Amino acid sequence: MVKALHAAGIEVILDVVYNHTCEGNHLGPTLSLRGIDNATYYWLMPEARYYLDFTGTGNSLNASNPRPRGSSSIRCATGSAPCTSTVSAFDLASTLGRTGGAVPPRRGDLQIINQDPVLSGSN
Repeated sequence: MVKALHAAGIEVILDVVYNHTCEGNHLGPTLSLRGIDNATYYWLMPEARYYLDFTGTGNSLNASNPRPRGSSSIRCATGSAPCTSTVSAFDLASTLGRTGGAVPPRRGDLQIINQDPVLSGSN
């Protein structure tokens, strides 16, 4: 589809998000990872019903857990980087770097972003 749009002279801009999903907060429908394992994939408050929201969207992926970290955040970002052509932004990366309530200064998996030629801006 993108090739067809480009052939018609239409630019395509994709906004891909790695730090939250479409589900929103506890009031929203189950559309994504909530249905697989809510407590593994999202930051939850102690009551485990309500989401901690570091992104302003209603939920934040808990990338301190190995399953979401490996499947839906840093690896997705670096895996999709070659598909982008000119502009790459990685906003709210601190959401993915959280371990508990804070972001460690040199979290190892976030350093992958600095090593990627597209995400680091070094290409």
